[in-house]
Amino acid sequence: MKQYVIHIPSSKISVKNAQEVIDSAKEIGKIDVELWEGQHRDGAFRKMYEKNMRLHRMEEWENYSYLDCIVGCFMSHFSLWEESVRTNERIMILEHDAIFVNEYKDYYWDGIVNIGRPLWGNWFLKDKKVKNAFGENKGHGEREHIEDGFYKRDIDKCEKPHLGAGAAYKQDSPDHKDYCGCEKNWLVGAHSYIVSPRIAGEMVDFATKYGILPADVFIRPEYFPMADYLPFCTYQKQNSTMIQRDLPDEQWWRWKTGAVENWKGVEDTWK
Repeated sequence: MKQYVIHIPSSKISVKNAQEVIDSAKEIGKIDVELWEGQHRDGAFRKMYEKNMRLHRMEEWENYSYLDCIVGCFMSHFSLWEESVRTNERIMILEHDAIFVNEYKDYYWDGIVNIGRPLWGNWFLKDKKVKNAFGENKGHGEREHIEDGFYKRDIDKCEKPHLGAGAAYKQDSPDHKDYCGCEKNWLVGAHSYIVSPRIAGEMVDFATKYGILPADVFIRPEYFPMADYLPFCTYQKQNSTMIQRDLPDEQWWRWKTGAVENWKGVEDTWK
């Protein structure tokens, strides 16, 4: 298996953050991670069109993010799926803000293995009393996760339908009462996962045939075999963004940026 961290060489913040990933991977994760040059936003749409792909649900994503940045991120992941197919090797794909907190001990599985703590949700926690969307568990610190192990994301056992991939379940919302709140139906942060060459090939084919979405929304157990590795090896150190718009009127955005000293928005991060 090869391990790569996606970075943008022209971004000082991305280069610095990627080195932190490499250092934490070596010191804590006990693995060696190499740099992988990601797709710059300036050529993102051109690269997508060269691959005969298109972006789905553009209006929806444009409300919260910059489309060229979404496409650039996806094409960065896509290039590593292609590399997995080319080399016939499993690849660990890390984004430049995935910090290791636990050692990675290899476990082979022919599918997608998530090794990073999801950006929100609580199915993996023993104490599920706290609401699970956009920082509503703020102040509770790190809570104990369920028993260590390998958990396949089997959403066929869910008794209710799920919200669309990309939507956050809120248990106090009347609009969400008829939906399953497990939030296992999409990756919820594509910052740390492993893909096998067979499934990487299926993802490449699927994207070419049906189009692309934000990377974590694209990766769904509805279409690809997925599992989680507990305890999670990484978390996403969110101190900047290369994708999302500033949304000062949104409560979750104020919480997210307010929790970080010297938060960097898109334009600062791309410098």
